[in-house]
Amino acid sequence: MTTQIQIQYLPPGALQANPWNTNKLDPAAEGKLENSILEFEDLGGLYKPIICRELPDGSLQILGGEHRTRAAERLGIAKVPVINLGPVSDLRAKALGLADNGQYGQDDAAGLATLLEELRLDENLLAILPYSDSDLAGIFASVAIDLDAIGMGESDEPDHGLPDPDTLPPRPTITHELMRFKVPVEDRDRVEKLIQSVIKDKGLKTEQDSLIAAGMALVEICNAAKGQL
Repeated sequence: MTTQIQIQYLPPGALQANPWNTNKLDPAAEGKLENSILEFEDLGGLYKPIICRELPDGSLQILGGEHRTRAAERLGIAKVPVINLGPVSDLRAKALGLADNGQYGQDDAAGLATLLEELRLDENLLAILPYSDSDLAGIFASVAIDLDAIGMGESDEPDHGLPDPDTLPPRPTITHELMRFKVPVEDRDRVEKLIQSVIKDKGLKTEQDSLIAAGMALVEICNAAKGQL
C-alpha cells in the first residue's frame, strides 16, 4: 500500500539526527545553505520538506534534510515542513538517506563505502541510489584495505552474524577512477568550455556517463599537451 504523504510543520529542534549520515558540510557550504534559505524566505525558506521516520518511542528521526534542519535552527526559524514516513526499517532508512543527499556537502569516503557495502545485500535498494557502476567501483576501491598486510586476516573471533562475502553480489569491474579537483573561479568558464569543446570534437557525447565523457576529454587534452611539457 502506498503511503499517503502529508506535510506537518514542527520545530527543527524536535527532530533527531540519525547516527549514520555521511554527508558533511564545511563552513563555506553551511553559509551557502543558510543563504539559500534566506533567499527563498518568501516561499517559506525551506521549500523542500525534511524527511523523517517515526521511532518506536514516537520521536522523529531525520532521514533527509539534516543540514537544512540545523541551518533553520541556527537562523531561528520556528517551524520547518516535515514529512513523516512512519516506521521504516534501518536498511531502507539508510538507503533513503543516501538517495536524498543533495548538492551540499561531501561524503566521508569510508562511511559512505560502509553504508553502500551494507546496501549491496539488496540490489533493488542499491539501484535507486545516484551512483553509476563506475562510481561504486571507485568508492569501494578508494577505501579498500589489505587486512592480511596489517595482521588482521584469519581470526578465531566470531563474525557476529556478518554475511558471507561469497553470497554478496559481485563488485563491478573497475574501469575508471573518480577524481576531484578545484580550479580558480576566474578560470572555471574557460575550463568548462574547453572540456565541452573536446567532448563535441571527439564525439564523446555518446558516453552514457557525463563524468566519463568529461574525464576522457581531459585525457585527450593531456595527450595533446605531452609534446609541450
